[in-house]
Amino acid sequence: MPRDMSRHATRGHCPPQMFLLCSFLGLPSFHRQDMAGIKRALDRDLERDRRATTLADLAALGHDVFCWCNRCGHNAVLPTPLLAERLGAAMPVPDVGAHLRCTGCGTRDIATRPAWPSPGLVSRHG
Repeated sequence: MPRDMSRHATRGHCPPQMFLLCSFLGLPSFHRQDMAGIKRALDRDLERDRRATTLADLAALGHDVFCWCNRCGHNAVLPTPLLAERLGAAMPVPDVGAHLRCTGCGTRDIATRPAWPSPGLVSRHG
């Protein structure tokens, strides 16, 4: 820390750069909240705005649901319209697995995610 900044920090004053950052972000000034607290507050705000993709979101994109059995490794791609009709369009994709059963081993330990389209051939090594 530069000498002039350490003098300000030891007396409990905001360094000018931190004051501008805190003011810009709308957070309390530096002497009331350390950087870890600022980061936690920003992470909390980001997490609050995040939500799981729903079956309606996938249907709008035209993608299906990839299902994977965590026990035997059996996997399949299920059509989104069929799942949305049976489970509801507002169902989050990660929660779909709780309503499925593996046709290979019979377990209900199924993981689900969007079946993103393949990027195709990425590179060719000769």
